[in-house]
Amino acid sequence: MDDEITCRPPSLLGVLKNRTFGPYVLGASISNIGTWFQNIAQSVLVYRLTGSTFLVGVVNFSMFIGLLVLAPWAGPMADRHDRRRLLLVTQFAAFSVSLALWVVVVAGAENANFVICAALLMGAATAFSVPALQSLLPVLVPVSHLSRALSLNAVSFNLARAIGPVLGAAVVVTLGFAWAFLLNAVSFLVFVIVLLVIRPQKSADNVVESRKLRDTVLMVRQDSRLLGFLVVVALASVTADPINTIGPEFATRIYGFEDTFSGWMIGVFGIGAVAGALVVSNVEIPSVSLVSSMLIVEGVGMLIFGFSEGPVLGLAGLGIAGFGWLGAVMLATTATHVLVADQHRGRVMALWGIAFMGVRPISSLTSGLLASTGGPQLAALLFALPAVLGGVYLAVSRSKVSL
Repeated sequence: MDDEITCRPPSLLGVLKNRTFGPYVLGASISNIGTWFQNIAQSVLVYRLTGSTFLVGVVNFSMFIGLLVLAPWAGPMADRHDRRRLLLVTQFAAFSVSLALWVVVVAGAENANFVICAALLMGAATAFSVPALQSLLPVLVPVSHLSRALSLNAVSFNLARAIGPVLGAAVVVTLGFAWAFLLNAVSFLVFVIVLLVIRPQKSADNVVESRKLRDTVLMVRQDSRLLGFLVVVALASVTADPINTIGPEFATRIYGFEDTFSGWMIGVFGIGAVAGALVVSNVEIPSVSLVSSMLIVEGVGMLIFGFSEGPVLGLAGLGIAGFGWLGAVMLATTATHVLVADQHRGRVMALWGIAFMGVRPISSLTSGLLASTGGPQLAALLFALPAVLGGVYLAVSRSKVSL
């Protein structure tokens, strides 16, 4: 990031008025809110059925393992096929999984094994959605609008992360688990309708190539900037993940609240992330010092959360962590899009998906195991270290690291 990447994007409102991008963001936001309904519902449901934080980690592992296993096929598919049609297929598949969960819960046949299997199927759909979604964005807006569009997309995602868990917890408490799954299914249908309506720009470079994912990995390894951006995304994601797994136990065991309070915890993290995205959207020149600062802020926030004995300090720490998390991720993601040609974008964004969510299976299982054996505070404290140490390393070695 010492090499400057400059562009002068229009206002956020101007990008939002784009006839293609505006409806896309609205539909994606509704779908993301529904997804958080399901994330909260399935975590709390498994925790209530089993009392095991480790099995909650297994659910989250199942949600994201597909990104690792299916990446060699997901990225090339996003490059070879119409990305909008690919998303239509994946969103309908996700709708079917949510509807199946609703049917099972209504029938009173819910069990942890079924939830884990459903999470695996949802994760498979997500694996193909991530590179398609990330690759679709640049053809929804002109190049001059890209950094603002990415910022707005991140803001909408994290507004959903702020609103969805809180509303999802409220739905679980007042209406039950079945409604949370049903509303998520409906949210997928809303996004399907939006995808049917929008008409992305045709990409001049959207041609089929024989380049395989391993060749893309080699290409990224040879570009220190691309590799650096992906490492930043991975470090930020590893530190942020445990809240989704240890949240229910932290709420009950440390704070003495209901397990659904984990929805508020994730929501506050999302509010911090929205603030981070808004701040980063005004930064035109990403730098090593800025990215390292954001990583350290995320790690310090998680340390505050891990040491907290009450909800006030804990929520403050989560808000700080969310701010640093998305600040670091947004800077790295925007620069990645600018550096990558469209014909390679699907494959590179598949690697981005591995960095962003593909590391989560490991962190979910590990944080669940740590929480089960040493307590949720230990898990939070240990998972703060990747961001803190990574940020410090970038800060002290920026003269040697070219991102």
